Parts: sequence; C-alpha cells; structure tokens
Amino acid sequence: MDHLEEARALIDRLPKAKTAVSFSGGKDSLVVLHLASVAGIRRAVFSDTTIESQKTVDYVKEVSYRLGVEIEIARPRRSFFELLPLLGPPSTKSRWCCPTIKYQQLNEYARKNGIRVFLTGLRRDESSRRKKYRQIDRNPMLPYLVEANPILDWSEEDVWAYIKDNGLPVPPGYPEHPRNGC
Repeated sequence: MDHLEEARALIDRLPKAKTAVSFSGGKDSLVVLHLASVAGIRRAVFSDTTIESQKTVDYVKEVSYRLGVEIEIARPRRSFFELLPLLGPPSTKSRWCCPTIKYQQLNEYARKNGIRVFLTGLRRDESSRRKKYRQIDRNPMLPYLVEANPILDWSEEDVWAYIKDNGLPVPPGYPEHPRNGC
C-alpha cells in the first residue's frame, strides 16, 4: 500500500462525527484537511496563537470554505504578547508557546464540540522528536484526545506533489517564508 492509500485508510477508520482537523494553515495540514474533506470530515479548528499573519488567517478561512469544511478560529485567553513579558521569549529550553497558547484552546474546542480525534499534518522527517510518533498517538498536551497522523511517513516532496495534483492553493509565503505560528 502506498502512502496515499495508507492515509486514506486511516482517515476512513475514524469516527467522522467526533473527528476534526487541526488546521495550521501550513502545507502539511492543508493536505490532511483535503484528505479529510474528501472522506466526509467537515470540521476543523485553527489555533490562532495571536502571532499569525492576517494572510494566514484569511487563507485558513478561504481554504476551509472552498473545501466545505466548517472552521473554528480558536483564540487564547491571553495573547502571545501579553505572555511574553511574564514568560520570556520561547526557545528550545523554554517551549511555552504551544502548551500555554495552542493546546489550551485546542482542548477547549474539543470538549465544547465532542471531538475525540484530531487529525494533524505532523510528519516524521520534520524533527528528531517526531521520528518516534505513531499514526495513531496520544499527545500529553491533549489528554482527552487521540491524534491521528495520516501523513506521518510522507516526505516533503509527497506533500508538494499532492498539493499540485489536487490543485490546492499554496499557503501564503511558501516556500520562501513558511508560516510563523507558535
């Protein structure tokens, strides 16, 4: 079975009414959003870290509308810039942005909407930490959910080929300036 067939088979096994795509507005989650929409999953959430460009936010809304997916823009209680003086700049030693901003609002969205599974665009070749991930996994920052990672074993070339083959709009800034989220 090739990567595309594996991704489709994984998504087809998920409970559609309790599954949403965690859509970042990046190329990888775009592929997952498209795969999910083709499979009949119609919900997604965009975790606005408050440092996203307006182009990214507009793109997220446009693509979701175009694919017939209901998107919720989840915003944190406190902005990145409100937290910055309290927590200092995020770094490899102090990775506060995702746990403090992103995951908090994703958990709230999931509880509010009865979501049990988040589909993500995570790929193994993006970092050494992600090499250990599984297609169906748990994220300690999302304790009530299962993470499904259908393109985990895809290469960057696989992602770009899928976007081209399916006529999907390239996220703003790619490839020179990928998104600037958390």
